[in-house]
Amino acid sequence: MKNYFFVSGLPRSGSTLLSTILSQNPDFYADISSPLSMIVENTVRVFSECENSPHIDEERRINVIQSLFEGYYSQHNQSTVFDTSRSWTRHTSLINKIFPNTKVLCCVRNIDEIINSFEKLWSNNPLYYKQINDFTYSQNIFERSDEIYNRSIIPHYTSLKEGVAKNPEMIHFVEYESLCKFPERTMKNIYEFIGIDYYDHDFNELDYENSKFDLKSGVPNLHKIKPIVYYEDCKYHIPEEVKQKYQQMKMEFWKPYNQSQGLIAIPHQQYK
Repeated sequence: MKNYFFVSGLPRSGSTLLSTILSQNPDFYADISSPLSMIVENTVRVFSECENSPHIDEERRINVIQSLFEGYYSQHNQSTVFDTSRSWTRHTSLINKIFPNTKVLCCVRNIDEIINSFEKLWSNNPLYYKQINDFTYSQNIFERSDEIYNRSIIPHYTSLKEGVAKNPEMIHFVEYESLCKFPERTMKNIYEFIGIDYYDHDFNELDYENSKFDLKSGVPNLHKIKPIVYYEDCKYHIPEEVKQKYQQMKMEFWKPYNQSQGLIAIPHQQYK
């Protein structure tokens, strides 16, 4: 059986970039979100609601769910898989039961910057309607920022807090700014966390896009990444009052944890 880890966290926070970097390791497979979290959730529901439920013991349930993963990734030869879904953080106890000692890499970013990243997408694609998948957003930027917050951020934010509250030892925060500013240090911390020897990644030669998926989602270049990892100071596409509103909420609960672990604000050259 393959080794399974998970990528989760908040939207517009670097999960595609992280998966692309991870995929440079020939032993790793990682990509954008898969449907497995929804398939597993529905499978557990069927087990619980069907008339045969009392006769389906835990061993059989575990075997079936493991087989879902093995079947889904059977076409990939890599020994380690990172499955991506922002809903995994609300299922940490479940995935730990299925894959003991598994870990979840949680991509995070300042809330105002997440909202701004959504707005930047639409600013760069004015010929497309302001929608992503099943969500259609208001044409007014002030209403739209609240919609992004309530629809696209809060559900995943609360799932993230739940995962940290229930199984903190499984969670590793990957801050977008740290990944872009200090990619080598950030990746070495990830390898140490998952217990695998470090692979020498090339942060100057990345290649990933998924134009068909992005167009189906309603926004071109939704998952297109730059070929070189670097940090670009945030150019705001949202009004100052919207920026200040979400900065003043101070929702970034992961920052004290990362600071205590020495995972941010350490210059790249000092680490090397």
